[in-house]
Amino acid sequence: MSGSMKSSIETMLEILQEKAQKGIVFDILNVYQRLTLDVITRTAFGIQTDVQTNTKSSTLRAAKLVFVTPYRDAMTFLGLSLPILRKFCMGVQDFISILLNKGQKPFIMLRRGIRKVMEMRRNNPKTKKNDLLQLMLDSSVAVSGDVDVSTLEAGNAELETAGSEGSVRMHFDHLHEIMFTNRYALEDVQYEDIHIPKGTLIQAPVYLMHHDPDFWSEPEIFDPERFSTKPNSEGITYLPFGVGPRNCLGMRFAQLEAKLALANMVYKFHIKLDEKHNDNLEILCRIRTLTPAKVRVKLEPRNEGN
Repeated sequence: MSGSMKSSIETMLEILQEKAQKGIVFDILNVYQRLTLDVITRTAFGIQTDVQTNTKSSTLRAAKLVFVTPYRDAMTFLGLSLPILRKFCMGVQDFISILLNKGQKPFIMLRRGIRKVMEMRRNNPKTKKNDLLQLMLDSSVAVSGDVDVSTLEAGNAELETAGSEGSVRMHFDHLHEIMFTNRYALEDVQYEDIHIPKGTLIQAPVYLMHHDPDFWSEPEIFDPERFSTKPNSEGITYLPFGVGPRNCLGMRFAQLEAKLALANMVYKFHIKLDEKHNDNLEILCRIRTLTPAKVRVKLEPRNEGN
């Protein structure tokens, strides 16, 4: 998979080289989003797309419809605060999504693309590739003796490390309806002076933990060196991918992509933040993710040995 990832990064570097030669200021966040989508489609599904080079790519549009939905945040927060309204909130989300997407459902658009690849590989063994989709096709068998795009048998070693036991069937049609995979209190709990009633939804306040001065000195300062040594903080205070046996399965994958992309970019270019930022970035605090509004930069090609 690293070969496919490297190919995607090389495409990104060509795009950055062109921008550097023109001396223009641009939003590098958009470039990284396209890179990430390209890497995922190549390594997970063996599909080569034009998401990095074509601003009107249908794959890019479908992905943005899935993830870039600001109105969902309000509905998600309401559903979490008032569980009795959760089904209503999900219905409102789906209704608004259909209206905004002109009757199209982005998940269905993505599924159709994956289904075509699956059918091609079934009919022509020569099209097999070393990617996640092929691993699932080879190891996953449904009751009918075949594999359906909406069903996975979580019996492989990778999923077992996530805490699955036996065979677990997951329906992707319903995964997007899951707001969070949190924990409910199974019984009344008294923690110091805090009473947690049975059935209370409990979620770790990750953002607050990452910005708590009791855990991190000067938490608002960009200081990568703080991670060069083992954190002084005791306990679990850094949770970008969760923790424990059920942490994010894509953690090492995401870290590898980020390190490869950043190392190659820094090796080839000097990176300068646009003066309009005034050394501050506008951060969009959403329920699902924490994302900068824009990261406008200017690149200058490095000379050999500089």
